[in-house]
Amino acid sequence: MKFRCIVVITGILFSFTASAANSEWWNDMGASMKATDDVTVSLKLGQKFTSFKTLYFYDFKPNGKYMVNDIFDILAGYRLERIKGKSWGTQNRIEGGAGLKWALGVFKFYDANQVEHIIPASGSSKTNYKNKLSITYPYEIFGQNFGLTLWDELYFSFNSTEFNRNRLSFVVSTNIIKNLAFGLGYMLESVKSASWNSIHIMTSDLTYSF
Repeated sequence: MKFRCIVVITGILFSFTASAANSEWWNDMGASMKATDDVTVSLKLGQKFTSFKTLYFYDFKPNGKYMVNDIFDILAGYRLERIKGKSWGTQNRIEGGAGLKWALGVFKFYDANQVEHIIPASGSSKTNYKNKLSITYPYEIFGQNFGLTLWDELYFSFNSTEFNRNRLSFVVSTNIIKNLAFGLGYMLESVKSASWNSIHIMTSDLTYSF
């Protein structure tokens, strides 16, 4: 039954996203492991496709999280990104920050604040501040347990001193088998250049936990 639910959700998200003028598919695959009781490390491979078929971006993302206490953690990460223009170029991204988590009844909240420094293949480096607030609600569908997450991520550029990007997403996640989590979602990304432009994105994530 859980597999059928995933197939139905995938079909709905694909139909909705693919019908949009500007549509993409972002996919992540990786693993996470508790190095100690307080430290979790992860490694993920991400891919981005235009119109669900043309690969234009992929990255490798090692990350770490240190739990200071039950509500506060410290985040650190690095990304090696490959971006396709006329040819493939390499971009490096260094991230660091902190997160707060709390609960109100069955609702779980997480607020991540990070600064990222981007070193592109050519041109000047960039530095952004980003804040991501997520709310997760456990839900049962046809007797199967799922997590429903709504999150919003806002970017502020230190180079142009303005908010220049916003991501709003809804994700449905579940454990397919023990230690293997799968998530599907829809994201609306708004990016400011001369004006604000929107991209409709279907997201998927597969993570194995050791």
